[in-house]
Amino acid sequence: MRIISGQAKGRKLQTPKGDQIRPTADRAREALFSILGPAVIDCRFIDLFAGTGAVGLEALSRGAASCVFVDFHKTSSTLISDNSRLCGVTERTVILKRDLRRDPHYLTKLDYAIDILFMDPPYNRGFSKTLFSFFDENAHIFANEATIIIEESEEVNLPEQGEHLQLDGTRKYGEAVFWIYTLTR
Repeated sequence: MRIISGQAKGRKLQTPKGDQIRPTADRAREALFSILGPAVIDCRFIDLFAGTGAVGLEALSRGAASCVFVDFHKTSSTLISDNSRLCGVTERTVILKRDLRRDPHYLTKLDYAIDILFMDPPYNRGFSKTLFSFFDENAHIFANEATIIIEESEEVNLPEQGEHLQLDGTRKYGEAVFWIYTLTR
């Protein structure tokens, strides 16, 4: 796994042994950032269920102002820290060891609005639907032009809209599907 573009282009990332963490494939990440385009530049990015940190690090490499990485595995925290050093972006990185499955409310206490949120929870466990509802109910945490991307298994169907979130489209890459939402306020 490597950084595809930007200041850290070509840097190989450390990855875990075993299958505890399922990183977003290079091809899918490349497609995701083609979709996001210049919106990444100077944005406040959040990578939830961050694993190796590959998605958030790609955002930082492409010019994101900052990235908050959230994962509750110690292995992930270590990998993200090591990989952010490898990419030379530690000063724009915050790593939170938190369990989003139990309580995502600490995200409402951030002192800025989120521009782009990416989440890649364990597939087929209902976390995506639960967090979609949480983000829809707490839309005030997002900037006006925010984008929310949920990576989920092709077997899962997420809502097309909520009170504040509207589906812009989906993109399928292998068994992964990106659900791309924007705010409707």
